[in-house]
Amino acid sequence: MKSTIEVPPTASDLARRGNLIEAIKLTREHTGCSLIDAKEAVEASVQTRAVSSHAETTGADANSGDIPLAAILALQKGRLIDAIKHIREASGLGLKESKERVDAWLERNPQALARFKAEASAEMKRFIRKVSVFLTVALLALLAYLSLRAGI
Repeated sequence: MKSTIEVPPTASDLARRGNLIEAIKLTREHTGCSLIDAKEAVEASVQTRAVSSHAETTGADANSGDIPLAAILALQKGRLIDAIKHIREASGLGLKESKERVDAWLERNPQALARFKAEASAEMKRFIRKVSVFLTVALLALLAYLSLRAGI
């Protein structure tokens, strides 16, 4: 369903740069619409811009277009591989070109780059914590098995 709410240009720019929350907030302030309506309007605005940008791009210059909303959301969660995957699915570009498009977009959007780095770091810490817990449990299970087997 296409949104009929007009997203202010400032909000569109914020969304394009990866600051979706501020874009939604600004849209709500300017239009008086509900949170859900503002979110849908901003998402539609970003997707429309990404599609039209891709239509203008023939694929020869993979760094010139914006990236799909799904890729922006993945980057906001610190998930580079997911962002590249979304670009490949949306544009049909190859792996290298999709990665170059992500890198170029992050370079043009320093606020999004900072958020991506922070989230990627937090994601890595969560992963390391999970692996550490798993290894600790596995080690304790091995020690319990060996002690039972030795009859201690």
